[in-house]
Amino acid sequence: MKQPRIAILGAGLTGLSTGYFLSEKGLQADILEKQNHIGGVMQSKTEKGFTYELGPNTGVLNNIYIEELFQKLRPDCTLEIASEQAKKRLILKNNKWHPLPYNFSTAVSTPLFTLKDKFRILGEPFRKAGTAPHENLYCFVNRRLGKSFHDYAVAPFINGVYAGNTQEIITKYALPKLYNLEQEYGSLIKGSIQKQKKKLHSQEPKPSKQIFSCKNGLTHFISALEKNQNSTIHTGCSDIFVSKKNNEYVLTWKDAHNTPHEEIYDTIIYTIPAYALGSTCTFLSDSDRKVFNAIPYAPIVQISLGFKHWDGIDINAFGGLCPPKEKRNILGVLFMSSMFSDKAPNGGALFAAFAGGRLNQEICTLSDEEITKIVLHECKELLQYSKTPDLIRIHRYSHAIAQYTTHQEKVIETCTQLEESYPNMHFTGGYINGISIGDRVKQGFETAKHIYNSL
Repeated sequence: MKQPRIAILGAGLTGLSTGYFLSEKGLQADILEKQNHIGGVMQSKTEKGFTYELGPNTGVLNNIYIEELFQKLRPDCTLEIASEQAKKRLILKNNKWHPLPYNFSTAVSTPLFTLKDKFRILGEPFRKAGTAPHENLYCFVNRRLGKSFHDYAVAPFINGVYAGNTQEIITKYALPKLYNLEQEYGSLIKGSIQKQKKKLHSQEPKPSKQIFSCKNGLTHFISALEKNQNSTIHTGCSDIFVSKKNNEYVLTWKDAHNTPHEEIYDTIIYTIPAYALGSTCTFLSDSDRKVFNAIPYAPIVQISLGFKHWDGIDINAFGGLCPPKEKRNILGVLFMSSMFSDKAPNGGALFAAFAGGRLNQEICTLSDEEITKIVLHECKELLQYSKTPDLIRIHRYSHAIAQYTTHQEKVIETCTQLEESYPNMHFTGGYINGISIGDRVKQGFETAKHIYNSL
């Protein structure tokens, strides 16, 4: 078998996962990274007895690819499953935390949803399926479940996952499983029941869907991926350009010492953010660049708060989400030390609070001092602690999460057309086919499989 010359642009989770799965198939790649470190925003820090994340705080084992990957990476990376109390999710309503219902009895008794909507949901299986493929999530949920279910279940969930606006986000692209339940079965409830029956009789392996981190932080996931592959990783790269020459690709760049390089490759895999594509891929048309540049992103400020001695509310839960309807200045708070025992000293607590998002972008323009004051005020009121945090760290991301809006159809069309027009070129990343850690690993697996099968 001829060894193809492969280049991967970007050494974030998608790029490293792709390199790992290529290595499994006996293939080697050159990975170019602009930053001086690998892993993108997936970085962990330990100080003062706290282990906190600069980027994603947790993941979900939502497919078999990521579950199997963690098994293969042992002992270089130790998977840490969240405690049972992480199943408890809190939602803020009228300045008070309420657990999100998890069964029929709690759904009936919860104050989160109106009595009208609790009765209305009984008619959900009999409502007609929607016909608008670009229906936003706000309309979708209001139509099928009712406004209170939108306001105090779905909207805070979208705040927590996408930092997004339900009136912008399109169900078909952002929550395809939810959209397909209605399209295939005519009902979310009927569809969920039918899917569960199929799973019981299916012989296919099922993901556990457990929440996870890694012992000593998610950075160890990144370092394990680096260690267990035969790709050559170049960090600190600049002036990266790809041009087309006959049936090959010419890749030029400068290394960390400002030394220029030029190499020929058969295959190029883009894992960089969408807004960086236009300046790197020299043969994109102006219309292609406009498509990628027009992808909306949510800005986020993440604040890590550590307490050596916790004296606030009971935090035995995954965390708390603040619905947009509540008009708070934070999106929510993750109770990291309640999920994972190694995140804070005994008797202490570690939190990850989030501000900004599509609905409150202005807060991201404030100074660190202003943001700290706002977030501490919010957290002290909602978590009811009396002591000053022993650790406060702010992490800013102007392009944190790509938003799957009506524009997403054009994004998918453009990527498909480019991959058809330019053989052995692949466009991957968080702006297409999912934003979660599991989605990134799955995309890396599928890209590596496609390249291997095409040899």
